[in-house]
Amino acid sequence: MIPMNAYPASSVVPIFFSTYGKTNGESITLTGLAVTDIEIYKGTSMTQRNSDTGYTLLDTDGIDVDGITGIHGFSIDLSSDADAGFYAVGSFYTVVVSAVTVDSQTVNFIADRFRIVPAEGITGYPKVDVHAFAGTAATSSGGRPEVNTTHLAGTAYATAAAALVQAVWDAATSALTTVGSIGKKLADWTIHSAADVWAAATRTLSSAANITSTGGTTVPQTGDSYARLGAPAGASVSADVAAVKTDTGNLVTRITSTLFSGITSLAEWLGLIAGKQTGNSTARTELRATGAGSGTYDETTDSQEAVRDNQQAAAAAALTAYDPPTNAEMEARTLPTASYATASGVSAVETDTQDLQSRIPAALTGAGNMKADVLALNGVTAAAARLALSAGRIVPATVDNTGHTPTTTVFECDDITEATADHYIGRVVLFTTGALTDQASTITDYALVSGRGRFTVDALTEAPSNDDTLVII
Repeated sequence: MIPMNAYPASSVVPIFFSTYGKTNGESITLTGLAVTDIEIYKGTSMTQRNSDTGYTLLDTDGIDVDGITGIHGFSIDLSSDADAGFYAVGSFYTVVVSAVTVDSQTVNFIADRFRIVPAEGITGYPKVDVHAFAGTAATSSGGRPEVNTTHLAGTAYATAAAALVQAVWDAATSALTTVGSIGKKLADWTIHSAADVWAAATRTLSSAANITSTGGTTVPQTGDSYARLGAPAGASVSADVAAVKTDTGNLVTRITSTLFSGITSLAEWLGLIAGKQTGNSTARTELRATGAGSGTYDETTDSQEAVRDNQQAAAAAALTAYDPPTNAEMEARTLPTASYATASGVSAVETDTQDLQSRIPAALTGAGNMKADVLALNGVTAAAARLALSAGRIVPATVDNTGHTPTTTVFECDDITEATADHYIGRVVLFTTGALTDQASTITDYALVSGRGRFTVDALTEAPSNDDTLVII
């Protein structure tokens, strides 16, 4: 009979078994072992676990593990939930191997029997839950058993405890003699009389500072503490402390609690503002977060030192670039007198500027070009009007190959959506971009196909490409 084992929940269980020859009982190998041969039954159910997930053959194939003939093994992972809820704490299981071949015989056998117990809180230590003491339901607090002791050595606990405490207090000090024991220490500390403490023969005071002696004389304090404190500024040290407290209270009322809110280190802030060396990242983040919180302060360009250096560099560059006229050049007055700026000359320039403004229209195109309306061609206004009419009937279009691959005679345009069939027959297409630029052809058929205008034309020299542009004239 295979014993009933107990395995912690979610553990991986190794199972070993052996095989022997049918005649002499010698250890012998087996054949045909696979995870599909492993079947597990739960309790008394005759329904096998419906998944082989979690079964593993040891030492690759589970046969003759570690090279030992006749010793085989596999493992079962109790955490596998491929058959949901199959493995459960408290349930019993039987592991069957069916079937393998041993010594030319087909063999089925029980490999293990086990029950799943709660998972171990500490590896190697089974979890123990105490639900009753001496047949009575147990109570606990925070995982610890509550113990209610009613008797001690056969006597009611309250009476026995009181007697025990009283016996401790009633113990004679003469009996407390063990060196190093608490009892002897207590006895040594408490049994001395005042005479033992203060008699000259027993205790000698090394100093009488601030102690009234039996003769009635008080010795003023002149020891180490006096030298460290020094003489009080006021009536006493206590008075000095009270004055400091008052001043401190005044400071607290004058300095608001939010004065340095948002500042981790004032020193880092000051360094960040003053110098252009790399500053503290926390101070930089806090400085940028002030106000609306979207600052881009950078000490390498915005600090006082950086601004100073930038101004000096700009001034130096300007001075270097500046080439003032020499005294000789000024004296030579090489420009003719008429070229010097005069008040009347400036006034004349202003007059001309205003005249230009009156001649230039206020409205220009978006590109800054002047709008122009042609009112006549070669002096004939009717010609300009007719040109406008003909140009307004020119239709721009773009070749699209989404629904049709262009050929030399048929192509589609995705920006032509005229729905009437044959609408453009007889008109001419003129290509403006691509390999067909400047080539024209007559439209012989037109239809709207899937939202795109399809044109049939007289044969072109080659098929247009996608996104080639043209006009219909």
